[in-house]
Amino acid sequence: MRKAINIRKVLLYALSISLGAYCIFRADPAKAAAYQGIQRCLNVLIPSLFVTMAMSGLLIICGFISTSGRLIYPVSRRIFGIDGESALIFLLSQIAGYPVGAKLLKTQFDDGRVSKGGAELLSCVCFGSGGAFIFGCAADDRRIGWLMMFSTLLSNVLILLLLRPLLKKHFKSPPPPKNPDFSGNLLIESVTSAGKGMFGICCCVIIFSVLSDMLGASGIAAAVLDVTALGELSGAGVPLITGLLSFGGICVFLQISAIFRGELSLVPMVLTRSCAGLLSYGICHLLLPFFLSGEAAVWANSVSLIQHSSPMPSLILVVMILFVMAEEGKIKRDSVPYRRSR
Repeated sequence: MRKAINIRKVLLYALSISLGAYCIFRADPAKAAAYQGIQRCLNVLIPSLFVTMAMSGLLIICGFISTSGRLIYPVSRRIFGIDGESALIFLLSQIAGYPVGAKLLKTQFDDGRVSKGGAELLSCVCFGSGGAFIFGCAADDRRIGWLMMFSTLLSNVLILLLLRPLLKKHFKSPPPPKNPDFSGNLLIESVTSAGKGMFGICCCVIIFSVLSDMLGASGIAAAVLDVTALGELSGAGVPLITGLLSFGGICVFLQISAIFRGELSLVPMVLTRSCAGLLSYGICHLLLPFFLSGEAAVWANSVSLIQHSSPMPSLILVVMILFVMAEEGKIKRDSVPYRRSR
């Protein structure tokens, strides 16, 4: 065990030194790659992920997931072997985007509403690119976008059914209802949390953009490292792109690892996502003629989204998030004397 940890440390040190040396001695290519990563964040990630991350967190904090989950518990328990809250988190993760499912599961785990084993198993399937990312980055044609989304969703549902015998052991009874929180700071907390999460995601994307350039990765290899690189990929078949979307990419795994903070294992998820990628590829390949009526289905290059869309809305959103975070800090500082006076 200690030997494996030491090997990971050596690899991390070597990668960090290599990346630092590349930025020094190959400054121009590194700067161009970092700029490209920033463009992806401003034009793709922030517009497609921020609102869904904030709203998902809001639903958890206000108790909506807990209350609604008890209503659908009999159905979710019978079909998937899980409680209603987990079933709703699974649904949200398919709609909202990659890190949202992991973030919601970590919140439930921290609150003691799901066991460690249950959270690790659910992280294998609470994993989806989300409709906004698919339609905003991956598919110019809406028919192709719906095909991609349906294929990735169906693969997750099938894997969830396969995991049912294991999940039943961790979800024997519904968790107690959570007291709803309707305080005035509710929206500020969810927006601030989403803003911090987006900042971490964007930093990972920028680093992986430079790393891909350093390794000379392009095309499929770059998409395996960072799924946001799909926006620059052309000529690949729709089933292959769907498989890559379902797999998620190494950058997404590292983002989720940062969310889990070593408290939940990432191994089951990585292994499952590799199988999910192959399953999504097969499902998409079978359904392709039904969605496109025999037309030649070739990946539609969407690099124009990066080149021609304005980053101003995302920049304005970043400024607004900073204001909200500053306001949250002010509220916390003002509440300290009040609490002490009591």
